[in-house]
Amino acid sequence: MVKRIFLITISVLLLLSLTPNLVLASSNCNPFNGLVPPPTGDGNTYTIADFFSLIAAIINFIIFCLVPPIAVLMLIIGGLVFLFAGGSPQIASLGKRILITTIIGLAIVYGSWIIIDIIVKALGYTGVWSQLPG
Repeated sequence: MVKRIFLITISVLLLLSLTPNLVLASSNCNPFNGLVPPPTGDGNTYTIADFFSLIAAIINFIIFCLVPPIAVLMLIIGGLVFLFAGGSPQIASLGKRILITTIIGLAIVYGSWIIIDIIVKALGYTGVWSQLPG
């Protein structure tokens, strides 16, 4: 049974790995556009603001481009493990744990984003706090 789940998981991962170019072509999450912002200092030099813009770009890329597909993949894997448990309570509980921890992880990631947004807006900042001006 474990061998069957492993083969199904590998098959799903293989199918999902064939589609990133289609997804990246129509979104803002294309890593080939680059995460490093162009220099804004005199004579094309980088400033401290560019460093913070780089940090913001990396955080935005992780939260909005990496987390959603990984979460969907983990939900699929958890669902498949739960589906193919075949009456085994240990495997069924593993599938449940994968689903629950994925949902908890998403709640932590996006909940922290929302809390930071609320705090920054309560302090009076009216711009986009995740993107520093260049």
